[in-house]
Amino acid sequence: TEKTKKRERKMNQRLKPLTHMVDAALAVEKLRVASEVRQSHLARQGNQDPETDELHRRLKDLEEFVDGRVADLIQTHPVYPWFSRVKGVGRENIGKVIAPIDIERAKTISALWKFAGFSLLLWLAPFFWFSRV
Repeated sequence: TEKTKKRERKMNQRLKPLTHMVDAALAVEKLRVASEVRQSHLARQGNQDPETDELHRRLKDLEEFVDGRVADLIQTHPVYPWFSRVKGVGRENIGKVIAPIDIERAKTISALWKFAGFSLLLWLAPFFWFSRV
């Protein structure tokens, strides 16, 4: 119905910042790890680069900020109450799992499973192929 579609659009507008922040978190994490690798390689050679050290410090601060924002934004997601009860899953990890999923693109649960890589056809294809041999 129109009311349901309107509610879905409103929810997606609320979740767009979450998707953006999760993308930023992954990018910042990648840069931070790259700077740590550079620092370790320099340390093996007995060298130190103050620019890399400063970049690493700032990236750590930025990563903490972005992860905090992801943790705050995930609390507005409809599945947060369920995910929050799963032991060992933090808010940042919930955001990394939930953010890439566009609910409007998956019209059925099987479409969502296919997006996640759990398509029934992918599992049954080897069975059908081997049964014909």
